[in-house]
Amino acid sequence: MKKFTKSVISAAVLAGVAATAMMPAQAADKVLLKTPIAFGSHLPALGTPIVWVSEQLNLVSDGTIKMKIYEPSKLVAPPEILGAVSSGKVNSGYATAGYWQGKMPASGFFSAVPFGPEAGEYMAWLYYGNGLKLYQ
Repeated sequence: MKKFTKSVISAAVLAGVAATAMMPAQAADKVLLKTPIAFGSHLPALGTPIVWVSEQLNLVSDGTIKMKIYEPSKLVAPPEILGAVSSGKVNSGYATAGYWQGKMPASGFFSAVPFGPEAGEYMAWLYYGNGLKLYQ
């Protein structure tokens, strides 16, 4: 599971770096991602991955992409992070899709489902069983 989590996070980091590489040259000089988080960075498995992503962004971008992490409710309340990113109030966030349950009833299926499929099964459904199409 740890290897899978690091793979997913690495893919997210690479996607962020690729998106930055496509920016105009003058805009790509330095990027600061102000990132409110839903889970305290001290929490194993919930909060620690975003700290790792922040460190990796700095490394893989040679310091041109930095992430400032804001602990829960310091910048945006956890249930409001997804909306804040969508509206442009903040340029990144770390939360769970389950917080959109009231706006998008199926969002719970795209976060954590108790006794649901394991990671491999979930990713197979997402990418090969039309789960991603449903989510979009």
